[in-house]
Amino acid sequence: MARGADRLRILFTNHQLGETGGTEANVRDWAIGMQRRGHRPIVYAPVLGRTAETLTERSIPVVDDLAAVAEPPDVIHGTHAPTILEAIVRFPRTPVVQTCQSVGYTMSIPLSLPQIRRHLAVDEATRDYLVVELGIPADDVEIVGNAVDLRRIPARARPLPATPRRALVFTKTQSQVPLVEEACRRAGIAVDTLGRGVGRVVADPEPRLVGYDLVFATARSAMEAIVAGAATIVVDGRGLAGMATRGNFPHFRRHNFGLRCLVHEVALDAITREIARYDVAEAAAVTAMARVELDAERQLDRLEVIHRTVVDAFVCEEPAEARLLAALVPVLHTWLPRFPGTAWPWQFEKAAMLERIKQLETALARERAETVAATRPAVTSKRRTFARRILAALAGRFEAAG
Repeated sequence: MARGADRLRILFTNHQLGETGGTEANVRDWAIGMQRRGHRPIVYAPVLGRTAETLTERSIPVVDDLAAVAEPPDVIHGTHAPTILEAIVRFPRTPVVQTCQSVGYTMSIPLSLPQIRRHLAVDEATRDYLVVELGIPADDVEIVGNAVDLRRIPARARPLPATPRRALVFTKTQSQVPLVEEACRRAGIAVDTLGRGVGRVVADPEPRLVGYDLVFATARSAMEAIVAGAATIVVDGRGLAGMATRGNFPHFRRHNFGLRCLVHEVALDAITREIARYDVAEAAAVTAMARVELDAERQLDRLEVIHRTVVDAFVCEEPAEARLLAALVPVLHTWLPRFPGTAWPWQFEKAAMLERIKQLETALARERAETVAATRPAVTSKRRTFARRILAALAGRFEAAG
């Protein structure tokens, strides 16, 4: 725990603090964890909501305008370029750590400014994106994988049954859902759905996970399911990785249980085979491994070291234009593009494309559901080709790496 001079004022930034997604969950867990360790977190986002309320309930200061923060932080830690840039202009003598959570997302493009002292990648894909595609020096990049706050997941009330009875599709995509539901129906497993992909979002999904024997999920959702003690099949609309086991856990972990793991086609027979791999002892062993490897306390240990290192090493002369930069803060606050968007054309173009993706996902899910209901065999070769074409577009342009 930090004491005296070791205590840091840490400004966390994010593009929004509404419904909890990947970056919102990170900011929430980092701020709460650092407060628990004796540091002084402050959180900034231009759009506030449910996640902000969670933080204020823990007495963590949350602001939607950096002009309200009179005391400079020791370090700034953020993900999205617009809010990090705003923080740099507000506090030009403060070092910055920027996390890259996804590949190709405009908001997460790294900033090349003297204040940026360390770039954090969540997996090998985001690390390669930073170093190979964007030219960030390898020495400035560290992989710090996503983690799970074990305090948020209660103990499982009873061990897994010998055969699964209840399953959950915990997902941000929709097109795989009919195939998963049909595979579970054939196996006699009741299925529920949860997540943005199915339009059912809850503030605290973690306590629900311990009530399921089998979970279908990817990325952070898969990590939470494994830690909660469920047998977990890593799958979403982009592809299938398979049942998490002790053998593949290190590989899945390196790739954030995300896109680089999803190498198999989402098909009814493939999902059925993975369900057949359900094994109570193996699931328990994977959970035990995950509760060590994915524990947020280990991640916080690393972040403390990184924050302290950049603070100790950072030297920045007071810029001659400091007063001008301070005056620019309200201008940037008003005019920088930000989630959920202003009058900037690319924001509306992106929103239209994302809506089109949603429509294609819905159409693919409906087609699969109709095919399953009418014939029960796996989808035809022609439809598989159609599905691959859509999902390739999703993965190539708009999907996150994790």
